[in-house]
Amino acid sequence: MLKLRNNVATNPCLGAEEEITVDEILSDDKLRAENNYVQSCIDWNRDVLKRELGLDDDDIIDLPILFHVMEENRAVAYYPDMVNMVVLGKNLGIPKPFGPKVDGRCALEAEMTSLMEGLGLSCTYIDDFASYHKLLGEVHCGSNVRREPFSFKWWNLEM
Repeated sequence: MLKLRNNVATNPCLGAEEEITVDEILSDDKLRAENNYVQSCIDWNRDVLKRELGLDDDDIIDLPILFHVMEENRAVAYYPDMVNMVVLGKNLGIPKPFGPKVDGRCALEAEMTSLMEGLGLSCTYIDDFASYHKLLGEVHCGSNVRREPFSFKWWNLEM
């Protein structure tokens, strides 16, 4: 049976191993309802970005993630959220998601790598679970990257 390793379990620094199956996640009605709500928020934001920036669906890359809702209706990533990566030119430092393994490889990493390598980007997965994810952060929160500013005022571009 396919197993999704709970992040706490897969990080050897954090103690005993604990697993949850994909079937258990799929049958969790509360988690499903929370993710349906979060998806409606994502869809609303996506529509705003498409309208205001003139984007099409083809301009947006969907990345796999699950959320759970904490107190005060605050949604947080169920496992390290790969979108919260650090970009270093064509190299991506991506939070390691600890997803279900298919043929010995994390299915979430395989999907992300397939999407990013198609754009000419190189993926490195970083275990940030104990250092950032548990504190509601990810790789980008622990980075201090100096970026070259654009040579033009991008906000004046005509769309």
